[in-house]
Amino acid sequence: MKNRIFILLLLTNLITSVCLSQTTGKIIGKISDLETSEVLIGVNIMLLGTNLGTASDINGDFFLLNLPPGSYDLSVGMIGYKNTVIEDVQVSVNRTTPLSLQLTPSVLEGDVVIVKADQVSIKKDQTSSIKNISSDQIDIMPVENIGQIIGMQAGIVAGHFRGGRSTEVTYLVDGIKVDEVYGGSSSTIELETGSVSELEIITGTFNAEYGRAMSGVVNQVTKSGGDEFETSLQTGYANYITSHVDIFPGIDHLDENRNLDYQFQLSGPIIKSKVHFFVNYRLEDNYNHLNGLQYFNPTDLSDYLSDSSSSWLSEHTGEHEMESHCMDSKGVVILDEDNNFIYDKSVCINEYGECQILQSVCSYDQGIMPTRNQLYCEIELSGTFIESYIVTEKMSKTQCMTLGILYENTTDLNNPYENTTFISGVEIGYHVGSPSDALVPLNLTKNTSLFSKVTFNIIDGLRFSLLYSINTNDWAEYNHYYKYNPFGMPKNESFTSLTALQWNYMLTRSFFIEGKHSYMSNYYGRYLFENPLSTSYISDNYSGGVPGFSTGGQDKSHTRRTTTELTSSIKINMQLNRNHS
Repeated sequence: MKNRIFILLLLTNLITSVCLSQTTGKIIGKISDLETSEVLIGVNIMLLGTNLGTASDINGDFFLLNLPPGSYDLSVGMIGYKNTVIEDVQVSVNRTTPLSLQLTPSVLEGDVVIVKADQVSIKKDQTSSIKNISSDQIDIMPVENIGQIIGMQAGIVAGHFRGGRSTEVTYLVDGIKVDEVYGGSSSTIELETGSVSELEIITGTFNAEYGRAMSGVVNQVTKSGGDEFETSLQTGYANYITSHVDIFPGIDHLDENRNLDYQFQLSGPIIKSKVHFFVNYRLEDNYNHLNGLQYFNPTDLSDYLSDSSSSWLSEHTGEHEMESHCMDSKGVVILDEDNNFIYDKSVCINEYGECQILQSVCSYDQGIMPTRNQLYCEIELSGTFIESYIVTEKMSKTQCMTLGILYENTTDLNNPYENTTFISGVEIGYHVGSPSDALVPLNLTKNTSLFSKVTFNIIDGLRFSLLYSINTNDWAEYNHYYKYNPFGMPKNESFTSLTALQWNYMLTRSFFIEGKHSYMSNYYGRYLFENPLSTSYISDNYSGGVPGFSTGGQDKSHTRRTTTELTSSIKINMQLNRNHS
């Protein structure tokens, strides 16, 4: 009864799991005598550097199951025959590597015969196109990420497999599904090339075990640490150079377009032969080549509704100046009496400007009246007396500075506009801006990835591992409309974490059970400010512009979402006979 319950639980787990693929391969072979071609029984086969091995059966056949992908050396030996070592036997995910071995008879123990393996792995029930790429092959490829490797394969263009949609591809890490489930167009976990032991790319009519996949499957099998400490450190710097600064503003400013790349990897033993670790970290900080110019700020206001161009208003308080001309504190262009630009700095400063006047006034039903006579205001006018009131009037610097003298010459004490209403005058000078670039990267990206794995081989036949991976991404999508108002454009950010426990129990040489249990969380946001009620959002009245460009305001689109996925699977694997491959 207990056995039935156990089998039922296993079947239930298998049915409810989705897209949990194989992450191991196997070796099969036949051994015979070189001179007589007779099959040899009881030949010992060992995987060097491991505790795995087997012996040939009555037909001279052998198999080794449940092998992580990689390159192995096999030692084959039997009394009366020379020991033979087969080097570089490649094992790939979900594939079988066949070997046909012949041993040389020897009366006395002699030298070891070394053979270079050149067999191609096979899969007899394969109906799809499968490409297995080992870590050695990845190391010599001129690529920076896994996506570039995938794009190099036949039938794949820009993430589309065999002409299908990008949402029809399933991405796996150690056989665990890591698709972006909301849109389904990408992998939420991005492994670095140094973390991958083997990359399996499947296109076509693949098996039903891959569930939701329609166009293709990408299975990334990760590396584990070994008994030797290994480390690597890589740094990269890139930039963009072109003479077409009219098309790419700021491209001649090397510090504004630089791309930086840092990679670090460390692996080794915690307890030799028992516990190992592997860590890979990467930081990419890229400004890229598309820059905006901070000519406008979001709080700048423009008005082009009037039919007369002399009535148009365009504030531009940004630090970028296109040319030298007279302008006020808001960046609004000041024109002379003939509606021409003013380029003379002394004329701009001395003859044009604003004066901020601080005076006492009476606020009554007819408006605002300057006065220092509080009784006259409150009794005669039935108004409210304001002792300090600021008025801004357009006048030259000289007029503003002599304003106090003009008031002092008023001697009629019965006049409500007596000199005592004037407190002070502050000249707000106009200025001539100098051409300058205020560059803002508009397609910048900043990505970090961390992959860590601890593998345990404490009990013979049982190995398990703990995996933790995180990816953070911050980026901007270039929008030509916001080229001159770059701080009105929202940014994107995402954070993904994957935690997984994997175990594999080899019960006999032809039977093993494996389990995978994972938790994945993915956050995505697109906004100017994370809080949708932030007071930093401004009125829509500022969102003006001319055809093609924003002259103020903000893009208030706001997106936040979090998806979580919990997956569990247990699989039973059995080799029934030699032909069951």
